[in-house]
Amino acid sequence: MPTENMRIQSTILGYQAYASLSVGLVLERGGERQTFSLLITVNFPVVLRQLLLIGGVSDWSHMKGQWVRVERDEAGNLKRIGHIGNEDWLEIPGADQ
Repeated sequence: MPTENMRIQSTILGYQAYASLSVGLVLERGGERQTFSLLITVNFPVVLRQLLLIGGVSDWSHMKGQWVRVERDEAGNLKRIGHIGNEDWLEIPGADQ
């Protein structure tokens, strides 16, 4: 599917049971909103760093308002999210299942 640009409307950072962390983004474009979140049990710093690179910022609090690219699967679910101007992408786990 083609890529589309979406703006980060807000961010999600939380703690789940059993020492798991969750991180996510609420994305919007033209009145459409889509949320994605990841439950991370290992490599949290790696995933968080990748999201910061995709947002083009070095501080999580600056993610809001940044533009990113997204690719969706045939059902419209997010497949991957990427930096607006270069080829940095984060594959969304489970998108191909």
